[in-house]
Amino acid sequence: MDEKKIKQVRIKASDGKEYTLAYDRKSCARMSRKGFRIEDVKDAPIIAIPLLISGAFIKFHPEIAQEQVDAIWSEIKDKESLLRTLMEMYAEPLNALLEEPKDDAKNATWEVIG
Repeated sequence: MDEKKIKQVRIKASDGKEYTLAYDRKSCARMSRKGFRIEDVKDAPIIAIPLLISGAFIKFHPEIAQEQVDAIWSEIKDKESLLRTLMEMYAEPLNALLEEPKDDAKNATWEVIG
C-alpha cells in the first residue's frame, strides 16, 4: 500500500497541539501483539476501543503516553463517528495485504503439488 494514500485523521487538542492518526502494517502488527482484535470492538469494547484509539497514534506519535491519549479522547466530540472512521482506517492496511497485483506479466505464480 502506498504510504501517501493512507487515510489520516488530524486532531487538534485543546492545548493547540496537532496529532496525525493513521495505521500502517507495522502499527497494526504492534496492536495485534498487544492483544487487539477488531471483532473485540463489538464483543469487548472496554478493552478494544482504547487499543484502537491508542494504536492510531503509533505511526506518527509512537512515544505518546496512554494518559495523554486518554486526555485527548476525553475532549473529542462525536466519538462514535471518529470510532467508525478509525475502524475503516485500521482495515486499510489489512486489505492492502490481500490486494491482488495490477500487472499480470510480472507476478509470481503458485501451484499445489503432491
